[in-house]
Amino acid sequence: MNFFNQYKVLFFVGLLSAIVLYGCERDEQMWSSESYVKTNVGHYRIYDVSETKYAASVSPVVTVFQEMHKISSVKLLTASDVSMIEVSVFRRNDEQNLWKEVEGYTMINSQENLLITNQGITRMVLKYPVVFGDEWNGNAYNMENEELYKVQRANQMIERVNIDSDHLIKVIRREKSTLIDYYNSVQYFAPNIGLVYDEDTALEYCQDNNCIGSDKIDSGYEKKMVLISYGLEP
Repeated sequence: MNFFNQYKVLFFVGLLSAIVLYGCERDEQMWSSESYVKTNVGHYRIYDVSETKYAASVSPVVTVFQEMHKISSVKLLTASDVSMIEVSVFRRNDEQNLWKEVEGYTMINSQENLLITNQGITRMVLKYPVVFGDEWNGNAYNMENEELYKVQRANQMIERVNIDSDHLIKVIRREKSTLIDYYNSVQYFAPNIGLVYDEDTALEYCQDNNCIGSDKIDSGYEKKMVLISYGLEP
């Protein structure tokens, strides 16, 4: 084999290797839309929820309870596989109490995104396909100011329930930290389950000369939801 033929062989071997590696990396970075949304009527998720409310000169008020999110109906809207999913939300103080329906929300799942409408406000919760580093305007479907969401590979486990951690994703909805305030809003989604963790924090710190920079909380709230079980009602 002369030098020119050897060069061609090496070139195509290198090109093939690059294509394979690119394909593997792309598969690792991009996942399908259906895996993060359940469309079965009767599918439910139960969460432990804790809420803490802060106000100046009073002790924080902590409330703990459980929530169940259950799919009550699914409708196919168009021939392009756009599904409208109605979800009922139930609450109880603990496992010794009965569930009480308190509210609900609507999910619109398509090949492009997942929209959730809650209390009249629609947000783009996910953008498909899932590509790490992607950003989008979560308020693209409402009249609120632009708020960039970003998807990342999850960097922690959700220990309360057995899930596929390999494809666990993290959506950062808001991140801000200054001397006078702190905002953090993140959600974790797992394949074939949906939302498994939700944290929403908004705090205003003391701004007086004698306490600014001390992280003394004047007002705000913290809310955390952690999935503890899920399944399909018979």
